Amino acid sequence: MTSNTTLLLHTHSVVSYHHANTTVEIEAIKDKLSIVFLTIIVLLGTAGNSVVIWVVGFCLKPTVTNVWLVNLAVADLIFCLTRITSLIKTIFYDHWTLGLFLCKFNGFFNYAKISAVFFFWLSSVWIERSV
Repeated sequence: MTSNTTLLLHTHSVVSYHHANTTVEIEAIKDKLSIVFLTIIVLLGTAGNSVVIWVVGFCLKPTVTNVWLVNLAVADLIFCLTRITSLIKTIFYDHWTLGLFLCKFNGFFNYAKISAVFFFWLSSVWIERSV
């Protein structure tokens, strides 16, 4: 018979190294990592999608694949630009200070982007298979 146990999650842990106890704040580490990852996503995503839009949208012939690729790059660029609000919040504040409209827009856009990309890919695969 197995026992029913519960895992308790702590917000900080104690690390022992050469008999010196050091308290590590897990939330502080998560905040630092999220700042690093959000910065990388915003910078690389904005630069990369801008290059794709410029090259494919303005330098190549407008084929079905190129239009599809530009639309995807525009959607990803908008997503990267909306991550700037989350980055500002994470770097400077512990709570949302950018106003109610940006709070609602940011939350809405997170879920709308996920749904839009899913349905975009699903319809793209369906159209590709049909043609």
